[in-house]
Amino acid sequence: MPIRYVLGVAFACLATALTLAQTRASQPGGPLPGVTPVEFEEFRLGLDDFLEVEFSEEGLGPAFNGTSCAVCHNVPVVGGTGIISELRAGRLNERGEFETLDDTGETLFHLFSVPGHACQPIVPTDANVFARRVPIPLFGAGLVEAIPDDTLRALEDPIDRNGDGVSGRAAMVVDVATGERRVGRFGWKAQHATLIAFGADAYRNEMGITNDLFPNEAAFGVSADRMRLCDPFPDPEDIADPRTRRRGIDNFASFMRFLAPVARQEQTSQTASGEKVFQALGCATCHVPVLTTGPSANPLFDRKPVA
Repeated sequence: MPIRYVLGVAFACLATALTLAQTRASQPGGPLPGVTPVEFEEFRLGLDDFLEVEFSEEGLGPAFNGTSCAVCHNVPVVGGTGIISELRAGRLNERGEFETLDDTGETLFHLFSVPGHACQPIVPTDANVFARRVPIPLFGAGLVEAIPDDTLRALEDPIDRNGDGVSGRAAMVVDVATGERRVGRFGWKAQHATLIAFGADAYRNEMGITNDLFPNEAAFGVSADRMRLCDPFPDPEDIADPRTRRRGIDNFASFMRFLAPVARQEQTSQTASGEKVFQALGCATCHVPVLTTGPSANPLFDRKPVA
């Protein structure tokens, strides 16, 4: 059922505000306050990999949307949103049902491809559903990952039992990293439950770098033989660095996990008024103002408010 958070006691408000301040960086793009030296090094390695430009000689492609994570996630800093708009396409059949355009289930049509072997996916003429999407900002993603599934399941109200006009259920997915059935929370369709799965998906789909979780190339309408011409490197292409024993997808997950939320700007009379309207209209039923992470051995994620 929807959860509404009412802080009627001044001390409770102050405690929440102080705790939130402890989870946010002073400037966008920084790590969570309080990271240990080891955690900061993992964050730094992840940032380095986010900035690293991939080349076809390293497995880029056969089709891709960017040559690095930061090409897409760079507004206002690395880890934010971006200006690149990627294309998804499909079709509605005669019954009004959405269908993918082939039996692979792919809906992504990459912006670029490795030159020389015609590996650019082309949208079929029978496509009649199109969607443009911009990158999702990643600030505070580690805190979102640490919210217990039960907390999110408690928000479910599939048949609107409370009569507020809002109904919905959690997106249950199989986490490709663990094989467990979990509540999805990352991606445009909440299709991933963990940051390592989310990053591994993007590495394969956005840059064409196959990895342990997504070991097969994907490019709509491009045959396996042609893919091998465009990208002859053996899969998976993301292998562990012998110096750190970490894969690229491990570093991506660490960067996102320790990337701090963006601090809220100073409250004004206008934003306070807007907050009241937001609550009155029922927006907060879906966009819950505050959730809390579960118990954790890591103090960075131990019962922290997420807002």
